Amino acid sequence: MKKVTFSLFAVLAGLLLITVNPTNVQAQAEADEIQLYQTMYGMEKRSLIEEAMSLTADNKDAFWTVYEQYEKERRANAEGRIQNIKKYVEVYGSASVEQLDAIAKTAFQEEGKWTKLRSTYYEKMKKATSSATAFRWLQVEGYLHTAINAAIADELPFMPDAK
Repeated sequence: MKKVTFSLFAVLAGLLLITVNPTNVQAQAEADEIQLYQTMYGMEKRSLIEEAMSLTADNKDAFWTVYEQYEKERRANAEGRIQNIKKYVEVYGSASVEQLDAIAKTAFQEEGKWTKLRSTYYEKMKKATSSATAFRWLQVEGYLHTAINAAIADELPFMPDAK
C-alpha cells in the first residue's frame, strides 16, 4: 500500500503544481495537463482502492460498477475546487474583501458537494455490496480527501494581513 500511496501523491503533487502555478497562462495547455494528471490520479487511486478494499468475488463487480459512477461525478465536481484554488492564487496578496468572501463561500459549497456525493454513493455502495464494504470505501475516500487537503494546504501560501 505504501508504494501505491507514494505514486498517488507524486501524481497529486504534479496536479497541484499545475493548479497553483500563477505563471501558467496557456489555458488549453493547462486544461490538457490537468486532465492528464486527473487521469493518472484516477488510475493510481483505483490501484490503492483495490488494494485497500480486499473485495471478494461476490461483491467485486458490483463495487466497481458503483465506484466508476462515483469517480465520474467526483472528477466533475473536482473542477470547481480546482478553479477556486486558481482564483485564490490569482488574487493572492491583493484580494479585496469581496474576492476573499467569494472564494471562501465557493470552498464551502465545494466541500458540501463532496460530502453530499459521498453520502449518496455510500447508500448506493451499501445497497450494491454491503454496509461493511461501503463503510470501508468511505474510510479510504476520507483518507485520500484528508491527504489531498493537507497537500493543498502545504502548497498554498497563507493570505497576508490586509494593509
